[in-house]
Amino acid sequence: MEKRPNLNIESPLPVNEAGEVRKPKHTVLTPEQAEDLRNYIAKLYEDEKISNPVIESFKLQGYPLNFLITNMLNEGKEHQGGRKGSGFTQASRHLAGYLRHERNDLDTMIFDDGVRTSLEDQFDYGSGEKIDLRSKINIKKLHEALDSIETEEGRLIARMIVDMFDTPIDDQKETVLKAQENKIDLGTCTTSEVYFFHYFREGISSLSEGAEMNIIIDDSGNPIMIEKVNIGESHSAITLTECKINNVRIPKGSLVGIKYGKEVPKTRLDKAGFKINIQDCEGFEFLRFTTLAVSPENRKRAFGEHQEVYKQNGINGYDTLSIEEVAEQQKYRLNFYYI
Repeated sequence: MEKRPNLNIESPLPVNEAGEVRKPKHTVLTPEQAEDLRNYIAKLYEDEKISNPVIESFKLQGYPLNFLITNMLNEGKEHQGGRKGSGFTQASRHLAGYLRHERNDLDTMIFDDGVRTSLEDQFDYGSGEKIDLRSKINIKKLHEALDSIETEEGRLIARMIVDMFDTPIDDQKETVLKAQENKIDLGTCTTSEVYFFHYFREGISSLSEGAEMNIIIDDSGNPIMIEKVNIGESHSAITLTECKINNVRIPKGSLVGIKYGKEVPKTRLDKAGFKINIQDCEGFEFLRFTTLAVSPENRKRAFGEHQEVYKQNGINGYDTLSIEEVAEQQKYRLNFYYI
């Protein structure tokens, strides 16, 4: 508990010799005393604040997360509302910065500065030993943090953090995205997925003329993601299956950017768009989670203010549509397409 600030005030209930309570004299606080009191009260509230389970789990294992993602996961007001969505939305966007590069010691910056300092202290800099901070991470502790998290959305974030330090075993069935070396310049605000919701519920006619909703397929013809073109910013897509980029798994329902040339081979599916083979794309970039990454029953808890934005704007299906339904819709297009 914080030490109570010294305000130089007498006991609030002074008593005279007869045992009668005298009213205390009114004391005017100096600006410094008033500031001390405000800080003291704020700290009391902070001590009572229930922290996000992801934050608590990593902290308990000795790997507290950095200040920025901690504030995001705790839904700091500066990370909520409008084009930002919610703190959870912003936290996934924060992770996107790490997924743009191959795994290296910069990954340790996801943790508090004290963790990085502790890792550096484990090296003998005079011995010529190669400095590899990742090698000093206790992987078992990270997995224990992940295993202790029960919320669906918390596990999505935590699993990506664990993957950054413990590369998951390759699975021949998984979809590996070719990472784009240079950042794909695409917006990631809440509007990015609104166009998708309109299409999923109301069809291509609900969008502007010339709009396309293309399906990116794998070599077996399975739908991997759905891409929008000529609506807002072109070439952002929502993944329909779990993918991996730079050795980190990203969940279905993630927003990604795609890069390919004008001459990319494509086959007309229907009036809504084309199908494009994933191997013909130059590269991809994870941008953030869409609200579809979390099941409808947990979506409000996970995305909070992001969901409120959609509710206030009357977005059809924002609270009921699942990524599984979207995937089935796109499979139907592939199996029964017409020109």
